[in-house]
Amino acid sequence: MWFGVRVAIILAEKKVAVARFEARLSHNVSEAWIVRLLAIGLALVAIRLLIASF
Repeated sequence: MWFGVRVAIILAEKKVAVARFEARLSHNVSEAWIVRLLAIGLALVAIRLLIASF
């Protein structure tokens, strides 16, 4: 049981660190680039799902 709690705490700490980094980065990157990067990420996930289905 304690192993799961430790993992949850570690993941939460990493998420907070990443969120802080992303908040700083978002001030330096325009909205258009953020949308482009999200679209590229979504396309990569879609391609991966298509490949995995065959």
